Amino acid sequence: MDVDLLARLVPGVDGEEAFAELDEQVWKLAREPGAPALTRRLVELLSMPGNENRARLVRLVAALAQKRRWIWPPEQDPGLVRELRAAVPVLAGFIAGPDPAVRRVVPHALAEILIDGYSPVGPFHGRSHRDQAGTRLADPAVVAALVEQADDEDDALALAGQLRALDELGPPPASWFAARLRHPGPEVRMAAVAAVARRRPATRGLGEVAARGLDDVAGRGLGEVAARGLGEVAGGGLDEIAARGLGEVAAGALAASGMRAWQGSPWSPGSPVGWLADRLSDHPEDGERLVLEAFASNEADLRHRAPEAAAMLLNRWRRPFPRLWAALAASLADRSVQYRALDVFATAGTAAHAHTAALLAVTDDFRALFTLAAVGEPAVVPALAGWIGAGKFTGFVDLGRGLAPLREQAAELLPAIRAALRRRPHGETDGYLTALAAWGPASRDAVPDLVDLLDSAYARRACTTLGRIGPDAHAAAGTLERLALGRRRPPASRAVEWAGTQHAAWAHWRVTGDPGIALRVLGRALRGGLGRTMLPYLAELGPLAGAHADGVRQLLALPGSWSRVEAAHAWWRITGDPGPALPVLLAALEPLRARRATPEVRAAIGHLAALGCRDLPLVEAVLADDLRWGRTVHDDEALLAVCRAVSGSPGRQA
Repeated sequence: MDVDLLARLVPGVDGEEAFAELDEQVWKLAREPGAPALTRRLVELLSMPGNENRARLVRLVAALAQKRRWIWPPEQDPGLVRELRAAVPVLAGFIAGPDPAVRRVVPHALAEILIDGYSPVGPFHGRSHRDQAGTRLADPAVVAALVEQADDEDDALALAGQLRALDELGPPPASWFAARLRHPGPEVRMAAVAAVARRRPATRGLGEVAARGLDDVAGRGLGEVAARGLGEVAGGGLDEIAARGLGEVAAGALAASGMRAWQGSPWSPGSPVGWLADRLSDHPEDGERLVLEAFASNEADLRHRAPEAAAMLLNRWRRPFPRLWAALAASLADRSVQYRALDVFATAGTAAHAHTAALLAVTDDFRALFTLAAVGEPAVVPALAGWIGAGKFTGFVDLGRGLAPLREQAAELLPAIRAALRRRPHGETDGYLTALAAWGPASRDAVPDLVDLLDSAYARRACTTLGRIGPDAHAAAGTLERLALGRRRPPASRAVEWAGTQHAAWAHWRVTGDPGIALRVLGRALRGGLGRTMLPYLAELGPLAGAHADGVRQLLALPGSWSRVEAAHAWWRITGDPGPALPVLLAALEPLRARRATPEVRAAIGHLAALGCRDLPLVEAVLADDLRWGRTVHDDEALLAVCRAVSGSPGRQA
């Protein structure tokens, strides 16, 4: 504890500099043994009559509470937790105090203390309000005091803080918050919108309201609520706002305050438009209205944040959102916004097709090239070849995914890619090899360069690529044989046995048609229990690997979902018997019940499609969902493509 700094926070002393120094140290202080004593002293100081530093002291207590929650639970100091909870009645005594500066910060401190549990991103600054961890500790006295003061509050920022705290702590219904939607203070309207949105049932495809949730509108569809308006939610009297909806109210508040919103408040969300878009992301029409307002704003800072806010909706809902995509495409013409907009387009999937012209206009940015290449747009090939030839790409894009769809344009891109392979650029070479493997025989002209890579750190990936090219890569057969049998190894390898022997053995079979070496090497790996690497190769060998069927079947019951899924597929491909494979593959779909579509889940769906399975309930549920799965549009589209292979339904179209 820094006694000198605390001495400068007593009544009659200007504590601004002392507060700034302590605020910078608060993360370190929260982890020190003296944190409980520091908290106790801060509470004593803020309790002193006439202390002009009270608001600063409250903010320090709130910061300690917040940082404490970011500490891994086994490392948290129970003494600090006790002192913070002991501070609650003291802080509550200032909810209705005479100083508006104190009233602005006390609700934040109380919420930070009363939301318990480990939350590394914090409850108010998390990636999404759906991801925020923590248990709300019941304190009816605090809630009652905040409600009473909010009814009489004359300071807009203080009222906004009270609404934010009550929103986090939970009890007031939507109707109580909706009554503040016409308040002149934009921060108050924002806080009210956020609270009503949290209490309004999330929009689902049919617009039906869940039986539980908002008691005011339970039993009515959200479509009806939207049509009849928020006046119904608030119990009447808000017809003008009702007609506009939450998105209109939020957009108006944002236009009135812009990025200046919440300045001087501990509740500052960093990006008001991002925070509101997150809160409205369960209500796509309202969220879209807000984000369109941000795109159209005269304030540059708001336009900068608009693409990130748009992504919250685009990556959440399987909806076309034509106006939102159009606004995003139009923002590419604004150089100050272009970078953020291209970040969204980079994972836009097939939605990028409709905006090819706008993206072609900004191909001086590699992410525009990547976006168009990833959807197989041939118009991008000349510019793309130029970038590859100049070595201008970075390791921050998945070149393999971006180039793979351009198989038909392989001849135009191969000269530049071959030159790049000879340079072996760090961060790019793996991506080029992945693309060449996806192109298969169309990559045949690159075989000499791939053979050269067999003596490099990229040897294993080069083996895979040569194998995908097939017989046209026969010139590599001798080198592949020596690598597979351990008679040769890349100079960069230091292991007792090079890890790429299985890849080389499989590639040797693919280029020669002779399975002997592959069966020998893969069989040895199978007996050694080396798991998943050899299983897809054995699956490709099919009945040729019949001698290894018993070894593969043993892996069906071993730990590791990847190994079980690939073993099930290999068993069926080798034996033609789906019996032992089906239970394993169906069990691998269980994570879908928790909305988790892991790579092994996607692989299991693909294998079930190959088995001829159809109408699987868990897969049908994915297809029928109106929410996206995964983090981006591209992730969701990749999952949908696999799911459609085992269903007669195309699923919801975005």
